[in-house]
Amino acid sequence: MVRVMVKPKRQDLPETTKPSLRVAATPIGNLGDVSLRLRQAFDEAKVILCEDTRRTRELLSALQIPAPALERFDAHAAPATVEHLVARARGGESFVLVSDAGTPGVADPGARLVRAFLEADLKVEPIPGPSAVAVFLSICGADESPSVFWGFFPRKRKERQEALLAAQEVARQGARLSIWFESPERILDALEDCSDILGGLKLSASIVKELTKRFERIFRGELAQVVSFVRAEVEREGARGEWIFALEFPEQPPSPILTSSEEEWLKALKCLLLAEVSSATAARIVSQRYGAERQQVYRKATEIKKSS
Repeated sequence: MVRVMVKPKRQDLPETTKPSLRVAATPIGNLGDVSLRLRQAFDEAKVILCEDTRRTRELLSALQIPAPALERFDAHAAPATVEHLVARARGGESFVLVSDAGTPGVADPGARLVRAFLEADLKVEPIPGPSAVAVFLSICGADESPSVFWGFFPRKRKERQEALLAAQEVARQGARLSIWFESPERILDALEDCSDILGGLKLSASIVKELTKRFERIFRGELAQVVSFVRAEVEREGARGEWIFALEFPEQPPSPILTSSEEEWLKALKCLLLAEVSSATAARIVSQRYGAERQQVYRKATEIKKSS
């Protein structure tokens, strides 16, 4: 007996429940990760906002979906562009927002636009899918403890020192796993700096190259072992591939109080605030570690947040 599968007719949503903005995750390397909901969102889209129109056009072509209007929306989009899109949405237009790969707003453009739509009381709908951070967490084998994703690792050594200091301070509060993205050109230099800056601190590290892609590589070990693995990989393959790495700090007792100048504890405070630690929590951490008066540190934290 032959069975004929009939595609059900899509019931159009009432205008009041239609999303003005669909935030859609796209594959980070494997086309097989495209979801049915993403296909439907693309099928129904009148306008797709994308980080790079060429990349999105290639994706639509691979999926054999006719391209609707594609408009560029990247990290450099002007505030006036955001306001214009909100005004268009109020006029009845709807949009699908994508980045080149992964989930918009997670180390990719999108957060400003989403916030503007929410503040304008416009309906925003997520189309879930691949996220490099979530995928990495699922296969790095770290303890099931809180983690912090910091985005791209800093380029300069001084900024790397500050980032690692912030990661250590956050680890003392329980979030022992810190995750960063890094480019192929800087990955070896970045890890060598980590090893040098952290000195004799024994910690585990995980690293993935080309996540979900054909030449995916996963490695876990002590930091020195990971540095050796990456050095051999770069020597053999050259500076290629996209990398994600994580440092897993050991459990540590609270640090003894250090007698420090304001300049020293102020640097630690700024690092914690950059990591979006609340002013109250940052003040507590700094006062406990550096022996500074908590109210003084808290006042300085609020001043820094206001000025930024």
